[in-house]
Parts: sequence; C-alpha cells; structure tokens
Amino acid sequence: MAAVLRDSRYYEGEDFAAHRTAFRRDRDSILYCNFFRRLAGVTQVVHVAEGHIFHNRLVHSLKVAQIGRSIVDILIGTANDQKNKDIIEAVGGVDVDVVETACLAHDLGHPPFGHIAESELDSCARKNGVSDGFEGNPQSFRIVTRVAIHDQSHPGLNLTSASLNALQKYPWSRGVAGKRNEKWGCYYGDTKLFEFARARDMASDRRSAEAEIMDWADDIAYSIHDLDDFYRAGIVPLDRILAGGTETGSFLEKMKRDGKLDDIEVASKFIADLRKIASNDLLIPFQGTTAQYRSLRLLETFLIQRFLGLTNAGDLRLQPEGASRLHVAAERRREVKILKGLMQHYVYDAPSLVAQQYGQRRLIRQLFDIFLDAAKGEAPAGILPAPFDERLKDIKDDKDAPMERVRLVMDVIASLTEQQAVTYFARLTGNSFGFIADRIFGA
Repeated sequence: MAAVLRDSRYYEGEDFAAHRTAFRRDRDSILYCNFFRRLAGVTQVVHVAEGHIFHNRLVHSLKVAQIGRSIVDILIGTANDQKNKDIIEAVGGVDVDVVETACLAHDLGHPPFGHIAESELDSCARKNGVSDGFEGNPQSFRIVTRVAIHDQSHPGLNLTSASLNALQKYPWSRGVAGKRNEKWGCYYGDTKLFEFARARDMASDRRSAEAEIMDWADDIAYSIHDLDDFYRAGIVPLDRILAGGTETGSFLEKMKRDGKLDDIEVASKFIADLRKIASNDLLIPFQGTTAQYRSLRLLETFLIQRFLGLTNAGDLRLQPEGASRLHVAAERRREVKILKGLMQHYVYDAPSLVAQQYGQRRLIRQLFDIFLDAAKGEAPAGILPAPFDERLKDIKDDKDAPMERVRLVMDVIASLTEQQAVTYFARLTGNSFGFIADRIFGA
C-alpha cells in the first residue's frame, strides 16, 4: 500500500482544478457543505430562538477559523526562517488552510441543543446496542467522511489526510473508562477512515500540531464570546466581577472548592488586569450604550492578543518534543479556565436552564424513538428525511443491521437545526400539524 501523505485522499482519482491547493480545496468543501450552513440554527448553551444576542455555532466556527489562521501566521513567521521551517517539519507540518478547515468543521457534529443532546443521544444509542454511543467529535469526523453529500462517486467530502487528522481533538476510539470514555474521535465503524487520517501518527495518541492549534483557537473563541453573550444578557455579572469585591471573592472560592483553581491570588491578578482594560463603562450592568460596546470590543481584543502570545513572547510556540506539539503557557490556560468558570457558576447551574434542558432531553429522546421505529419499519414510510431514507435501503440485513439503523437515526438528529427538531417533534407528536407544503428538512 502506498504511503499516506499529508495531501493524500481516501478516494483517489478525482480530477481537481489546478488553481487551488489540496488543502484550500478542503477548506472550500467545508464552506459549501450544507452541514456547515446548518450551524446557523444551533447554539451551545441556550435555544437558538432566544435571539441574536447569543452566538450560534456558525458564527462561533468562523471566529475559531479566524483565530486559528492568526495563530498559524504567528507561529510560522517569515517563510525564509530556516529554523522555523525545521520546527514545522519536526512537528509534522503546519498549513494555514488545514487549520482553517479543521476550525470550520470542528462543530459539524454538534446536535440540536448542544451538550445536553449529546448526552441524551449517547444514552439512547447505548441502550440500543451501540456500545460507543454518540459524541460530537466523532460525529463531526463521520459527517465529513461518510454523511455529507459532495458527489456521486463516494460518501463524504473526501478531505485530505492532514485535514482529517487536524479534526482529531481526541485521536482514539471510545474507551471503557476515564478520559477515553468521555471524549473520543471516531466511532468503531469508522476505523479505516480514522487510520487513514492518523497514518503518520498511529504510533501515539499525540494530536497533530494543527489539531492542537484548532483546539486552542476553539477555547479562546468560546471562552470570550460566552462572556460577551451572557454579560449582555444580564446573566453573568461581569460588572461586579471586575469590581473585585465580594462577588469576585465568592466566585473564585467556588472555583477553588470545585478543584478548578489552584491559586486565588493569581486569578485575582488576572481579573485586576482585565479591570485596567475595561474602563468604568463595564462596571455597571449592560445597557447597550456605544461606550459599553466599545469597551467590550477592547476587552476582547486584549484577551485575544494575550491568548495568542502577542503580549508575552514564549506564551505560544511549536515544540517537537513533549505530550503536546503546541506549547501554551500554563498561566494562559489558567486564565481561559477562569473565563469558562464564569459560565459554570452563573449559567450552567441556573434553574431556568435546568428546566429548559429537561424538556430538550425529552424531545431528543422521543425523536430518537420515533425515528428508530421508522428505521426498523415499525412506523410509516416518509418519516425519515429523503437522504436518510435512501441510505436506510442500503443497510444490509445482517448482524450489524441493528447498529447501522441506530447510527443512521443519530445522523438524522445531528443533521437538524434546533428549530427543525422542535418543528419535527411537534408534527410527529400531533402538537402542531403544520402544512403539507412545509419542508422541514433541507429547506
């Protein structure tokens, strides 16, 4: 078998236009994929119908891609720097289009209603005999390799090995316990495609440098825009946190009790640094003034530059040796963790969100049961959307058929926007009949 190069594709023989590199074509394939467009109708925490105040997954992915490209620009430096070239070669290669491809694609498998739906789908799958269940990361890999529609010659988008490897935040299949049981990168049924992606890294669990960059860009983007969203929504009291009084103290103490913070004094210094940048406009609840918007943008710029290593040389660099191919200063990782902690403290534990997520779990569970009945022929034909109903006919009647049907059902649900899920559920349960001309899926 020929060696798998960075620009190799699983399905060979396609005729490509000469004006694009292999990696630029990967990036363009994601941009034109309907699963990417779907992300406009999906959020991470709150239901997308709550309004434009919250980032959707599409805007988030675009910001991750922009940050990812910036990181590559910073790390690569000048093209004539031989020392830098040697480091890039030693870490296995870094290409800006590969990083952008992974950044754009990293949330494609994100189901309606976010992590609560991931958990519910995982439970449903395992109860129905699929031992590796469901998780957003292997679902993203599955979408670009098997589910997305590109042409008639093969399933998926036929991305290069480098781009598929850059998508692997967790380069292993599901384990029985610990970290490997919580997060993983491919389903058992996608092993051959996974091995193709990991051909140059199969000997270890080390992520590619490009996957490390994508992951750090993701952390930067959502820790900052979640803070922005929920301060403007009046849920995270950024004004009181920046003031540095009892609110700050109780928040940091809670983080320390939860084992998510080692040193309160260091964390307090980080918040004090933010206070210097924020100005007095952010020391009051958000009122939507021009001054407050301007201050928020300045604060975000400060944080992004800090996390990109622009304010302290050495914070961010490539390293051929070690567990990670991207070194990020421990202090910067700690600061991102503090921003994430604000979400846990003020948002995730809020009673109103808990009640909303209870309803979302029930909706996902009942949709799964209805679609599975349809996949098994126990419900009327036409319930499954056309592309998936067509795939159902290709499932062979053998020992793997039950698992294939379950996996198909999860593909259907993970292909829906949040509004589509709500509308489909209402129609299938008789709560709202809709109109015969309505096309819920693929409209």
